[in-house]
Amino acid sequence: MNAISEKHLRRVCLAEGRVCAYLMLGPNGPECAKADQALAAVIAERLANGAMCAKGDNCSGPPEFQPNLDILIFKILKNDETA
Repeated sequence: MNAISEKHLRRVCLAEGRVCAYLMLGPNGPECAKADQALAAVIAERLANGAMCAKGDNCSGPPEFQPNLDILIFKILKNDETA
């Protein structure tokens, strides 16, 4: 899986009120489950069935890790300069 930077973790993965469902804890820290297509598919299915506590799909995943539009809009509305 792909490691997640501390900055991305705080700004996107743990977006206020919307923890990303694809956030995993690996042996070297936080990782993105979207790097593994099989695991990402299982998570997506569980999200669709309402079986996940974390409900977010906050970015594009590796390698770009681009925040999704709704996360950016939330930060803009909140007047967060890290958007």
